[in-house]
Amino acid sequence: MFEPSDSQECIDMTKEAYKVSETYDVPVMIRMTTRVCHSKSLVEEKDRQEVAPVLYQKQRDKMDAVPAISKRRRYVIEEREEKLKGYAESCPFNEIEMNDTKIGIIAAGAAYLYAKEALGDKALYLELGFTYSLPMEKFKTFSDNFDELYVIEELDPFMEEQICHRKDTVMIGDIGCYALGGAAPLNAKDLAVCMGDSTFFHTGINSLTDVAYNSSNAICVILDNRITGMTGHQDNPGTGYNIKGEPATLIDVETVVKALGIKHVRTVTPGPEGHERNAGLGFCHGR
Repeated sequence: MFEPSDSQECIDMTKEAYKVSETYDVPVMIRMTTRVCHSKSLVEEKDRQEVAPVLYQKQRDKMDAVPAISKRRRYVIEEREEKLKGYAESCPFNEIEMNDTKIGIIAAGAAYLYAKEALGDKALYLELGFTYSLPMEKFKTFSDNFDELYVIEELDPFMEEQICHRKDTVMIGDIGCYALGGAAPLNAKDLAVCMGDSTFFHTGINSLTDVAYNSSNAICVILDNRITGMTGHQDNPGTGYNIKGEPATLIDVETVVKALGIKHVRTVTPGPEGHERNAGLGFCHGR
């Protein structure tokens, strides 16, 4: 399977897909995502390569997949998979981009561009264009060089599960639209806690106090969109207005978090500068 990240790779990988299909006698898929399909960029078409037509040949031992034939073909498939693993290690679309940093990113398709946009040259990248079979040896060589390694991919944790074995992570959240993150393919929530309007200011502070008091090994993410969107869009202690819409004391999330004894706090405000009411992310580590 190939995963292009832009229009040029769509052309180049399609051509390569035909070669791989003929060389290894295997069906090849090109995985497209919404962002790639809805974008466009300059491409170099290059010269057309004429290929002689392939004449049909009767091959019942290959094409007629009744049980007796399928059992014999299984050995052929296994041998083919091993050959494709070798191709993945040398595939020109699986590239390493070097930068002077100790952060490594493994990403495929459009997710690679997301990472580049967010981190630029602050990370090294292993961009995967050929994702099945996976280049496991290249993963090992690449990942041995970093203090931090991140795998970024479109929803299904296909690469993550084979590279990172993070099955012991427990993720806790509460109700609301992001509770849907517990469903497949994200599977990013194990259990839910209770809440009130604007979770952090009602029940979240108490929970975070316990995290600080018990020196819990936890990463807490506080989403602050400056409004209570789930239960009526009313103001809350973090908006600077009371229930009547009158000016009120604004309770700053970062100040409260630090006051509880959390020492490692990072605040991120996405979106254009000046949009003060855009959503923000607060990361606080229990230790």
